[in-house]
Amino acid sequence: GGGSGSGSTSGGNGITKATLLKGIDDGPRKNPCERLKTLTKTDSLSANIKPIVDSLRNKTNLNKEYSIGIQKKRNYGKFYTYPSPEGIIEGISKTRSKCNTGTRYVGQIHTHPNGTFPIFSWLDVQAISKLYDGATMDFKDDIFLMIVNHNGTVYSLVINNVGNLTSSLQEDLDNAEGNNIDEKVKFIEEELRNLYTNSINLEKTFLELFGDYGIALYKATDSNLSNWEELKLDDTNNNEVIKNPCG
Repeated sequence: GGGSGSGSTSGGNGITKATLLKGIDDGPRKNPCERLKTLTKTDSLSANIKPIVDSLRNKTNLNKEYSIGIQKKRNYGKFYTYPSPEGIIEGISKTRSKCNTGTRYVGQIHTHPNGTFPIFSWLDVQAISKLYDGATMDFKDDIFLMIVNHNGTVYSLVINNVGNLTSSLQEDLDNAEGNNIDEKVKFIEEELRNLYTNSINLEKTFLELFGDYGIALYKATDSNLSNWEELKLDDTNNNEVIKNPCG
C-alpha cells in the first residue's frame, strides 16, 4: 500500500549487487508501453481496466486503501487477462491493502487516498517483487503494479531487472534498524515518510531513491489510460525528471 516506505540504503556487507546478479534473469522482454496499453483493451482476451480504475478513482476520498488483483490464464491456446473474481477489496487502513500473489496473478491496482503520498511506497516496490516471485514463468513478463491517486494521477511500475530488485530490497532490510521484519519495515516506512514529506517533487524523489532498483516508472498521460510516458532522471541536468512518451 501507499503512503510510506523507503528506498534508501547505507553501509554494506561486502557483497556487491553485481555478485548477486550473476546468473539471474534480467526480467521482462515485452515492451512495457504495449503491455500497459493492452490492459485497457475491451476485447474478450483483455482486462479492460478503465472501468476498474474509474471505480477506484471514486474511492480515493475514502479513509481506506482499495485494491484489485489482475490475473492471467491460458485456455485452448489463448491467453486471457482479467480482473480477480473477488473484485475490489477494502484495505485495512489508508496505506495498506491486499496484494494477492500466485501463479496466475500478473498485477495489482490500488488507491492512494486523501492524506497519503501520490507515489509508490517501499511496500509497493516490495509488492511487485512478490508478484514476480509468485507468478508462473510464462507470465513473469507481464507483471505490473498500478496506483490510482487522490490527485488524479495514475502510475505503474514494471520490472526490468528482477535480480537488481531482489537484492536492493534485501539490502534495505539488512540495513534497517529493528530486531525483526516488522520493526525493520516500520523503520523503512518512517524514513521514507520523512523524505516524501520534505519533497517538492515526489516523482523526482522516488526516482532518486528507487531508480537503480531494476524497476521503471510509468505515468498515464490521460484519464482514459490510452497512453503512457516513462519517467527518468536526467543526470546531466540536476536530476530533472525526463518524460519519454510511449510511441
